[in-house]
Amino acid sequence: MIFGLHWIQWLISIGIGATAAILFYDAVMAPRIRRGAGGPRPEGPAPDSSPPLEELERQREQLRALKDHVAELKDRQQALMAERDALQREVADLRERGEAATAVPVPPGPPPADPAAVEAYARSLQEQQARLDQAARHNEQERARQEAEAKRLEEARAALEAARADLEARREEVAPLRAQAETERAQAQRERELLEKQRRDFEKSLQETEARRSELEIKLRAVPEIEAVRAQLAEEREALAAERERLEAQARGLVDARASVESDQHRIAERERAIEAEAARQAEERERIKAASGELEAGLRALAAERKGLEGERQILEAKAREVASAREAVEAGETRLREKAKALDEDEAKLQEAREALEADRARLAQEREAARAAHAAEDARLREKAKALDEDEAKLQEAREALAKEQAAVAEERKRLEAAGDDAAERERLDGERSVLSAMRESLEKQALALEVEKKELAESRAAGASLEAARKRLDEERKAFESEKASIAAEREKYEATAKELIVARRQLEDQQAFLVEQSKALQQDKEGFEKERGILEAMQASLAKQQRALEAEKEALKKDRAAQQGLQAEKAQVAAHLREIEEARAALAAQQEALRQQAAALAEEQERMARVRQEFETSRVALEQMATTQAEKEQNLEQARADLEASYAEFEARAQEFLAQQEQLQKTAADLEAYRTAVVEREKAANRVWNETEEQRANLEKLRRDAENAQRSAREREAQAARTSQQAASDLKRLHDALAQFEEQRRKLDADIAAFRAEREKAGAGGGKGAPAEAGRLRELEQALAQANARAEELARRLEAVQKEREEERASTQQFLQEAMASEREMEKRVKALVTEKAEYEKDRLRVQEMEVFYKQTLAEMQKQKKDLERERKELDRRIAEAGGAPSAPPSPVTPDESAGARPTAS
Repeated sequence: MIFGLHWIQWLISIGIGATAAILFYDAVMAPRIRRGAGGPRPEGPAPDSSPPLEELERQREQLRALKDHVAELKDRQQALMAERDALQREVADLRERGEAATAVPVPPGPPPADPAAVEAYARSLQEQQARLDQAARHNEQERARQEAEAKRLEEARAALEAARADLEARREEVAPLRAQAETERAQAQRERELLEKQRRDFEKSLQETEARRSELEIKLRAVPEIEAVRAQLAEEREALAAERERLEAQARGLVDARASVESDQHRIAERERAIEAEAARQAEERERIKAASGELEAGLRALAAERKGLEGERQILEAKAREVASAREAVEAGETRLREKAKALDEDEAKLQEAREALEADRARLAQEREAARAAHAAEDARLREKAKALDEDEAKLQEAREALAKEQAAVAEERKRLEAAGDDAAERERLDGERSVLSAMRESLEKQALALEVEKKELAESRAAGASLEAARKRLDEERKAFESEKASIAAEREKYEATAKELIVARRQLEDQQAFLVEQSKALQQDKEGFEKERGILEAMQASLAKQQRALEAEKEALKKDRAAQQGLQAEKAQVAAHLREIEEARAALAAQQEALRQQAAALAEEQERMARVRQEFETSRVALEQMATTQAEKEQNLEQARADLEASYAEFEARAQEFLAQQEQLQKTAADLEAYRTAVVEREKAANRVWNETEEQRANLEKLRRDAENAQRSAREREAQAARTSQQAASDLKRLHDALAQFEEQRRKLDADIAAFRAEREKAGAGGGKGAPAEAGRLRELEQALAQANARAEELARRLEAVQKEREEERASTQQFLQEAMASEREMEKRVKALVTEKAEYEKDRLRVQEMEVFYKQTLAEMQKQKKDLERERKELDRRIAEAGGAPSAPPSPVTPDESAGARPTAS
């Protein structure tokens, strides 16, 4: 009986623990699992999973209620333990009273209850115990798993909050850098405005020089002898104007190329602009602007010095002009050369006119094509509308035919019924069969028409799609036409602007010796620029190789990401298993409720058993006389029973100790399982965070891919700029050659002028000796020579301006290329940082996954060991039951009326 009470106590404890576990699961774990396992994890970045305050308060209230319930269950357990102690004391009292009653003979009483029923009841209790043990193990496993899942969710939420805080901190770190970049950009804008103001001042000074030149021309018109020279100079001026227009066209081409390059650079900078690279670029741009402003100031100072030198030279030439009357032949030779040059310029202008005519023809052709496309589109729209109308009509006709066919079929069916009711008429049946075949043929034709109608509908949809594409193409052509018109207007405005600027800058003068030295320096600078472009090309090729290497690394990362996605699919399968386990838990809960009902029934049976035991006590009192009579014959049996009882008590004590140890180990295992499940929850949450990081990394990879394409486009643009620079270099080389030729011609003219001056001096000496009769002719000769020198100086100044423009263009190209290289290097560094962070995160995830695997192996080993220990305990319990049964049937006394009473005295132990 003591053994049975212990089993009942154990069952009640298990029921209380299972009830507490189910309540805990319903209150805390089930909502979290439903939130966590509500569906597959999305591919994009996970939303903020932090629960609201109301949810936290609700969970806190549930935990508080759960604690109260657990305390109540503990109180009930203590009450049950007290009841068990009372029952044990009562059994001990009964045992003592039984031992005392063995010496007193009692009359035989009524037979006790059937021992087979008691054994059957004990076996049923054992089976229920086994089922309860299995349900308890399953509930404990599920509870540990759900607790670990909840803990993992909490840790993932904490990790997400930490990541969000880190992101906010990074944003706060970037904000000052962005403000600094904006400040530097504003400073650069102010410096550009200052340079623009200096340029306007320079143009104003050139206008003043033009005004002085106009005054000088007014003075020169007062002399009638130089009208012919003026006409020739006008022709030379027109030729120079044509040459200027050609050079302006080239300058516009360079400006357009520069604008395209600048637009590409601006687009790249707008798409991906790192703060550090932006700061470096702004600093470099500021230094370049300072250097350019210094060069401009130096140029202005040199121009002022040259202007002073020109003023002195003009005074010297005015003094010498009176002595160079004999230089007219040289001027005529110069006029011949100028005519030849004017002829060449006319040819260039004719070529330019042909190019303009070709451009106008292309414009007209484009307009015709646009009009033709518009007309074709309108015709196609009309045709599609007509076709749609025809299809609608065909569909209506088909619907009418279907309705008529349905009516005919109904009529045929009625006719068939009528004929079947009237009798078997062969002729009428044949007629109906013929009508049926006709209707079948009509049905087939209608189905074919329906199929054809569906095909025509598909064609109509395709035609409408083509019409939409044509409409989009037409809109695109209209936009291109508008862009072309705006570009044409901008080109016309730029042409007018450059013509006005060229008219204002014609009067600039430079000394021929300084120009020659300047041209030599420019050729050296062009050679250095060419070498710099070669170096930049090597750098760009190295960058391209680095980008290819990074592309391969990205491919490898994509493969790793595919593997991780496969692992995620495995996790989805595990989630499905968890859902199945949840369903099993629900079933186990229902089974546990049934078992609790069975326990209540068993408690009622136990109460009945107690009543029966009371009756047994009475029977025991009545049987004391019989026991005293059999005392002599049962002495040996009592000794055997005492020995068996002592052995059973020792075995039961050992079994109780091992059971307590097993319970302690089971609690420790539950704690370990809870810790493992919590850690697994944390790992799963970290995995979710890693998945979100992977998704963000996918977006970053897409952005990097976009940046790579932009870098490739920029490289192509750089190569185009390089080719343009090479062409510009070739053009500059040809211009240098032409300038050298022009300088040689000017030097030849100057030598001739010096010879004319020497001859004029000789003639003047002769005229002075002869009385000074040729003074007017000498004055006219002097003016002609002055005009020729002014024309030569103007031509040299124009060539110098062209060289300055080429140099400025080269400087801008070099600066833009350097800027692009810096931005590309900054993008590459950023990509390397992101790849390193990704590799680090992946390594951390692998470590966590390995640790979870190790914990799972340890948990499985511990669980197997506990199962083994439980099997050993079950085996020992069965051995105890066997020994109890053997102890109860050991004596072989002859049958007597008191033998059942004796068996009843041993029954509590067997129970």
